[in-house]
Amino acid sequence: MIMLLFAADKKGIAKLVIGLPKRFTYSDRIQNLATEKSKQIIEQGEKQPEALLEKLGFFPL
Repeated sequence: MIMLLFAADKKGIAKLVIGLPKRFTYSDRIQNLATEKSKQIIEQGEKQPEALLEKLGFFPL
């Protein structure tokens, strides 16, 4: 933290920010899935977690 404040004093925060790598986000979330269908999958997973894990390819470990 102290080094950051020292560097900001020398260059200014704007120049430090410009020097940072570009950021992006990426999500593996499922898109265009109806809320009701999502709730149904969650409910089934709560009742039978092993069966859900198997369907998702995570079981058997």
